[in-house]
Amino acid sequence: MLTDARRKAIEHIAAKDGEVIISKVAKELGVSIETIRRDISQLCKENILTKVHGGAVPVVSVLSEATYRHRKEANFKTKQIIGRTAEKLISSNQVIAFSTGSTIEAIVSNIHKKSIKVLTNSLPICDILSKLAESGEFDGDITLFGGLLNPKEHFTLGTSVTDKISSYHFDTAFIGAVGVCSQGLMCTTSEEGDIAAKLALSSSQVILVVESRKIGKPSVYRFADIGIVNKIVTDNENKISDEMLELFKKNNIEIIIAE
Repeated sequence: MLTDARRKAIEHIAAKDGEVIISKVAKELGVSIETIRRDISQLCKENILTKVHGGAVPVVSVLSEATYRHRKEANFKTKQIIGRTAEKLISSNQVIAFSTGSTIEAIVSNIHKKSIKVLTNSLPICDILSKLAESGEFDGDITLFGGLLNPKEHFTLGTSVTDKISSYHFDTAFIGAVGVCSQGLMCTTSEEGDIAAKLALSSSQVILVVESRKIGKPSVYRFADIGIVNKIVTDNENKISDEMLELFKKNNIEIIIAE
């Protein structure tokens, strides 16, 4: 593969997966690790990628996420594995809050035969549960927090949402994050983050569902301290650093690896 074609392939992988892991990409493209390192260095000089431990991430990912559709499709199998594991933490007759996000949606799509009360500001989650109710797979209650609609991200937002959340108490809140690092839980917009934080504050238990590739990585907006989390459900595709594991241990956070 010629240099230009190889670098375009690396750009494509970075855009699709949200990161480039040097050893993995070298194997996929059939070249040496040193070759991929040189390619990444050049792409960093061109302000396309930025280096992280073991690889690189797109520069754009520091400022914004991919579109909703692309996020939903990316790493679909991994999200489903996380979703199936997280769903097992839900018991019948509980009041459950769900924040927005494609990994959160994977939990909901795996809910079966459980009578629970669900509250969310996510339109896709309401749609998934409505279809499950039609097929007899879900017989609980669904409440959508009304507010200003973000049509691109498919969720409601604003003070009408956050004020309403504050009047509830949940048994468990499932929340997501774009990045989890020593600074805390991070996302790309304050609107989304503020709602996730409100859900967490109104809940007896907070479960963070997040792909392992996002652990140890920052984003733009810090919406909560790591200490608000009781459990983290993630996958085993990427090694969690000792620094992050120590941080989780210090905050008494249970780590559940979905397989």
